[in-house]
Amino acid sequence: NEMFWLIDSVALFSEFTSYLDEFHLNKCKFDLLHDDIINYHRIISEKQLFRTSFQYDEKFTKACTNIEDYEIKLPQNGKELYNWSNQLQNCLSGYWNLIKEKKTTVFGFFNNDELKFAVEIKDNKIVQSKYKYNSNLQNRDMNLVLGWFKEYFEIDKNNNLETKIN
Repeated sequence: NEMFWLIDSVALFSEFTSYLDEFHLNKCKFDLLHDDIINYHRIISEKQLFRTSFQYDEKFTKACTNIEDYEIKLPQNGKELYNWSNQLQNCLSGYWNLIKEKKTTVFGFFNNDELKFAVEIKDNKIVQSKYKYNSNLQNRDMNLVLGWFKEYFEIDKNNNLETKIN
């Protein structure tokens, strides 16, 4: 558990080493240190996040559709991603740079204009699918996500390539 906190903290902290003189740490308890770094990371990130817009390849925009009760969307900018993160009460907004650099893609599943859950796709795999507070999807919604993923992202078997689903 302590190793997780250390690795996550160092990864977040390393992104903003040029701002070290502005950062004041709590006494050195790993969880408090991690929380301080997350808060610092959030403050610096938000400055950049709110100025960011996202561009997507066609295969991702084509996957924005309606399935059963859900409308599937991509965040168009950092502010929208930030709002999604607040609605789901998770660290989704921290993915802004990965999304901008096209290293991962996050889809929002909306019902009646309310964000219900998010799905992250990276390297043609479903990395995670989570409701509010990072809780796991119920079977019905997970099956819906898997069917949607298969329809829009599974590589054509005729090309002799395999699909990878995590």
